[in-house]
Amino acid sequence: MKINDSQLNKIQEIYQKQINKFGNKEKNKKARSDKINISDQAQEIKKIREKLKEVDEIRDKKVKEIKNAINNDDYEVKPRHIAQKILHRVKE
Repeated sequence: MKINDSQLNKIQEIYQKQINKFGNKEKNKKARSDKINISDQAQEIKKIREKLKEVDEIRDKKVKEIKNAINNDDYEVKPRHIAQKILHRVKE
């Protein structure tokens, strides 16, 4: 049996009507009964991500302050402080 273009178009129309007729009812039923449960672990991860964003903002602020100080020749290098930090990290 051969199916020509007009027959194929008619089949597609009928199929689309069936989807529209029955598919929408099924979607509406599912939409009413669907629930999303977020695990405690996922909620904790979300909180941690929000806190990290705050830390990044603080860090960005500090970096901008240091850049401005360097550009204005106001940045003071403290050799003793740097040496202490190096020694502390070596001890770890």
